[in-house]
Amino acid sequence: MQGFSPKIIKAAISLSLLTASLYFVDFNELLTQAKSLSPVSLFIIFSIYCLGQVLSSVKWWIILRASGNTEVGLTKALKAYFAGIFVNVLGLGTAGGDITRSVMIGIPKTDAIMTVALDRIHGLVVLLSIGVTSYYLFTGDVATLTSTRLDFLPYFMKLATAGIAVALAVLFLNQRFGLTFASFSKKLRLHEKVSLIASQLDKVIGIVSYKNPAFFLITLISALFHLSQISLYYYIFLQFGVGVSLPLLLVAIPFINIVSTLPISWQGLGVREEAVKFVFVPMFMNDEQAIIIGAVWLLAMTTSAVLGGAFAFGSSSLRSNRE
Repeated sequence: MQGFSPKIIKAAISLSLLTASLYFVDFNELLTQAKSLSPVSLFIIFSIYCLGQVLSSVKWWIILRASGNTEVGLTKALKAYFAGIFVNVLGLGTAGGDITRSVMIGIPKTDAIMTVALDRIHGLVVLLSIGVTSYYLFTGDVATLTSTRLDFLPYFMKLATAGIAVALAVLFLNQRFGLTFASFSKKLRLHEKVSLIASQLDKVIGIVSYKNPAFFLITLISALFHLSQISLYYYIFLQFGVGVSLPLLLVAIPFINIVSTLPISWQGLGVREEAVKFVFVPMFMNDEQAIIIGAVWLLAMTTSAVLGGAFAFGSSSLRSNRE
């Protein structure tokens, strides 16, 4: 694979998966499905998606301030966050987008990267928690999924439950008994740079302490963000005449979103469509509906990125930070 950049590999994977999906599609039916979406519905979809990104950027801003960077204003955090989205969607991928917002926020690099990492990990745990909780609450809807090709779902949920339990155990040991990464680093006599990262990890973990009001606030915002995305999927499904219950989506969409964000494709293109098909075709929708739903989601992401990029890079204050 020498000589091939990760971006080219991701693009190739997306193109291959999308080509395979389109091979089985009736293009006349696909066009019919696309025409059925009204401009008003499209505007609503874009608006809800963009508002979700604003909500997510507010969460990151709270994390920044809780980690001691109180000089960072909300507007500056919003611009840095949307600059990251722009680079993420239209440029260098998730890692590139995260690095961009870390650099553009104008605080020490290690601090910035740790807050971005916490934002990502915390969001993943909250999303998994929504899926796991819904799985155990809505057993009737889950039975519909497990009776199809998702017979592995119980094992996935057990694994997710174990992951959440480990995350909570780490927090408990850290806050109850003072077992910190820095103390382990000192005992093991690790390299100075590793010890510095360990200290930063402890600082960031302190944000998610049950004694810190910011923890409950970022958890609430993260839950609202993920629930807004799941509800948006529900709305998009309805626009194409797909009758899937909201409880079922609370279980299935976390799985689809996690798979789509794996760093193996360009913005989940191809992966998202295949995941939707895997879960919902043929019981709830046809191939054409799965493809067009994925296309609408990608369009919402791209539109949000373009608008966010215009908002972020049009700022003279951020340009001065880069200089």
